[in-house]
Amino acid sequence: MHCYVAGARAGDSSLMRPAFHPAATISGYCQGVEYIGSIQLVFDWIDGNGSAPDLKPRFTRIEVIESIALVHLEMHGWSGRNAGANAHYTDVFTLLKIDGEWKITHKLFHSHVT
Repeated sequence: MHCYVAGARAGDSSLMRPAFHPAATISGYCQGVEYIGSIQLVFDWIDGNGSAPDLKPRFTRIEVIESIALVHLEMHGWSGRNAGANAHYTDVFTLLKIDGEWKITHKLFHSHVT
């Protein structure tokens, strides 16, 4: 999850890519627009957004059940070309442990209107 946050802050998807399974998917709403599909949509959004140096992540729930996990992450203070100023996002990730490494398999998200 730290790779995801680092990539989001830097506006550089190459920092977060290692955290994701190659077949990872997304679904959710960003500024009222529905996104469903490949994780590449997130990578493109991150690269187009630019850096968000004041991003404040808060993990509100982490549940691990043997080889699967659920992570609820609140992201406050997101800024940039796509996010705008001081945006708030809710992310819920599912993870799978593969060969001893956790990989994000799905990102469910919602951007809050402020």
